[in-house]
Amino acid sequence: MQNHKDTEDIKARIAHFQQRLDKINEGINDQLNKPFFQRNERICRFLDVEKRVNSMVIDQLKWVINEE
Repeated sequence: MQNHKDTEDIKARIAHFQQRLDKINEGINDQLNKPFFQRNERICRFLDVEKRVNSMVIDQLKWVINEE
């Protein structure tokens, strides 16, 4: 029974990180739609790092579900 609850918790976390990833992608698209010299380089770097981290977390959580 505990295993099922853990799986549901992990699926909820995946959904949470997927929502974050969607918002990050929106931010990236907003920056890319701006003319080159109006893009904020610091924001672009931050969003890139956040996208990588959130993607890795999602992949690792999916791996955990597959291992159970």
